[in-house]
Order: sequence, then structure tokens, then C-alpha cells
Amino acid sequence: MVAHGTRNVVLSCGSSAADAESKFQFRWDLLADKIDLGRKYGFHGPLVMHISTEAVYAKYMKDRYGSHLRGVQDPPDEFGQELTALVQAIEAERRQRGWPEFLYYPVDEPSTDPVAVNFMVKVLRACKAAGVRTYVTADPTHDQFDPLRPYVDIWCTQPFAPDRATIRADMQARGVEYWCYPNHVNGENDHTPVAGARMTYGFGFWRSGFLTLIPWIYSSSTGDPFNYLDGSSMDFFNRHEPDGTPISVALWEAYREGYDDYRYVFTLEQTIAEARQHPQAAVQQAADAAQRELQSVWDAIGVQTKYKYDGLWSPAEFDVYRWLVARQILALDAAMKK
Repeated sequence: MVAHGTRNVVLSCGSSAADAESKFQFRWDLLADKIDLGRKYGFHGPLVMHISTEAVYAKYMKDRYGSHLRGVQDPPDEFGQELTALVQAIEAERRQRGWPEFLYYPVDEPSTDPVAVNFMVKVLRACKAAGVRTYVTADPTHDQFDPLRPYVDIWCTQPFAPDRATIRADMQARGVEYWCYPNHVNGENDHTPVAGARMTYGFGFWRSGFLTLIPWIYSSSTGDPFNYLDGSSMDFFNRHEPDGTPISVALWEAYREGYDDYRYVFTLEQTIAEARQHPQAAVQQAADAAQRELQSVWDAIGVQTKYKYDGLWSPAEFDVYRWLVARQILALDAAMKK
């Protein structure tokens, strides 16, 4: 994961509902092992942390809700109070162990059904009552989710939506963050969208205004790991050998190419900013030329909410645009050295 540019991963803090003494049962050692492993390889926070909302719900409703809150019912007030206590217990342990901030992820992909939205309001309000930030995997362009807005700190969406201007204004006005989990290039596809994956992780991500890309899954194997044709998800994600050794797939390599594209862009942006601090006219002229070239790359990107197959550059064009950026980095570096 590190070799391909990943520095974070979604984790889970599984627990029971509270017992008769209002105590929760956690597997702290397992979570500690995961966090320690991440630290060893340079992973950093904040950490998206899934919590056992459904266990608390089942305690009061005597049943579990289905995927995407299918079948959820309105729980009593005691449910929200216990969920707040659960988050407070996790926070106390997190602070004691010196772990990074947790972003609380109580339910995965809630539906837009009114009962589900009402339930999510109660859940997010209960989390916020513990003084934490919340994380929701939902598309904020759906008007049905408007009641959630006061309680959401991180909107994590599948598409790059809303548009750049909208999310930048919202982030500045309210401090909310917009992240993306691009499932259309993270396994939910009927062919391997290599160009779309590279654009999603590179030039398209730069253009989107989103702050973070966070893949839904890292590894999934079905049948022979070297045969894409003997399982239902032939190019779902990385495979692995029996001892756990990862076998990279085309999508993962495409992410790395996109990640490197973005690194070139970021490096040029930083180099232009550095050049602006130099008084020499020649350096300023070089910075102007670099900015024009970078703007031309920006303008060449056909903005899409989901980059997959259509309307994309050819593989050769990706490399040309990367080289245009790299050439300006070299030119600016040479001008400043003179």
C-alpha cells in the first residue's frame, strides 16, 4: 500500500452493546496492533473509525437493520444516549493511548428513505454529543440528505460531486470536508477502467477540489489469484498468494500512475510559489511561463463526476501532460539556480 501511495485505511472498533453495568466490551489489542502497524509504515491520521451502531440498535429493537438501513425503525431515546456513551468510551481509550483523531463512521451508505434519514440524524447527533467529528458515506447532492448537514463533518462520496466551486465554498463557510471513495474504479466495474483510474487519482482529483481519496477495499481474491476469469469479480482489487503476499492488479498500478501525476502537479505548484519569492525578472518570467503551462493542463481536463471510459486522454496523452508539468519544474529550478 505504501509503495503505491496509500497512507491511510478505514478501521473498525467493534464492540458489544452496554451490559447491565453500562460497560462495553472492546477488542483494544486488535485495534492497537492495526494502528501500530500503520505507524510503522508511515500511515497517519485522522483515522476513519467504524463503530458498532447496529449492536446498540439491536439491543433496543430486538432486531438488526439491513444493508443501507433497509428495514430500520425509529429507536427510543435510550438508543441515542447509549451511542453517545459508546463514542465517549472509545474517545477515552483513544486519548489514553495517544492515538490519532478518529472520524466516527456509524453507518455505511444510508439510503435516502425518510425513515433512514431520520435514523441517521439521531445517530449523528448522538455521536456529535460526544464531541467528535463524524464521517458519512453518502452523496450530498441528494436533497433527501439535507437534514444531515448540521451533523456531518466529512462527506465521503462516490462521485466527484458536488462541483469544485460548491464544495470549496462549503468547506470555507462551515469547515466541512469532502472526500471521495471512487467505487467505479475500486471494483464496481465490468471491465478494468485503467485510464479512468489514473485520471481519478491524478489530474481529475486535482481538478475536483476534493481533499482526500480513500479506496473502499484493498484486496479481494476469488479462485486462482492469477486467473481473472474464474470468479464473479474478475478485476475487483488486489489478489494475494496463500501466505498473504499481495499480487498487484492493473487498477492498483493505475492508481500509482495517477498519484504520481498529482505529485508532479503539486511539485510544480510549490516550485512556482517558491519562484515568486525571487526578485529577479528572469525567475518571474519563468514562473509566469510555468503558470501558463499549468493552466493549459488544467483547461485540458474534461471534468467528470466519474472518470471511467469515455472522454478521457489516451495513455500517451497522460504521459505528455505529465512531461509538460515536469519540464516546467526543471525550467524553474534552473532559473532559480542561476
